[in-house]
Amino acid sequence: AKYVSVSPANSSYVYVRVDRQPHHFFYSHDGGNTWREPGNVDVGNLLVEKCGGSPASSRITPHPTDPKTGWVQNGGCALIETTDGGATWTYAGNGYMGGRVSSKSAYHFDAQNLGHWTYFMIDTGIFTTQDFGNTWRKIDHRPRPGDWTTLVGAVDPNDASVIVAASGNWNNGGRYQIIRTADGGTTWQVVKPYILGDRYMFLAFNPRDTTHVYASTGSTGFISRDNGVTWTEAPGKAIRAI
Repeated sequence: AKYVSVSPANSSYVYVRVDRQPHHFFYSHDGGNTWREPGNVDVGNLLVEKCGGSPASSRITPHPTDPKTGWVQNGGCALIETTDGGATWTYAGNGYMGGRVSSKSAYHFDAQNLGHWTYFMIDTGIFTTQDFGNTWRKIDHRPRPGDWTTLVGAVDPNDASVIVAASGNWNNGGRYQIIRTADGGTTWQVVKPYILGDRYMFLAFNPRDTTHVYASTGSTGFISRDNGVTWTEAPGKAIRAI
């Protein structure tokens, strides 16, 4: 066992985190005589195993007065909690796993629907909410396995079903491509292949003419004139704002 936590309210409730698959932690309601694994650590189907590699990455913290309640850090991304002594776990933030954004063009607020927000996250991908952040849904954006990071992204201000994002991973100094969906994330197409060793820092639709979309790495800008379907390079012209 890597971490052992005993409820201060009832010592019969014990939680253990170990380094093994699939769930990494166990619970006991009889002082450690018998042990069980949680039945569900992914309530909401948010794929916790892709968030830092494990459902539990820290010591389980029991509630000081309720032995059936506890919390654990989920793979470095968010806090999940149990209210039934470890049998099932839910997200303390109503489905938003948390994470990091890389720049000012890594999130979108829909002017047509003020409760609709979209976040493009490092390591964890794309999340969207339709109710001002009360509940969240993960958009599976990966045209290639392992491409969880979306450094930057943009949503068409006139059509929220059109999303463009820079998707990739950290291998070989960074491998990122521009991907596009026209159906809200159900299907994706690669519209600009990988650039090795350079990362996208900006991506945005022109709010006055959304057929024009702009992207940029640290040194080179790219322009689309057909709503993000095809791209041309603007050498030596890094784009930071429109």
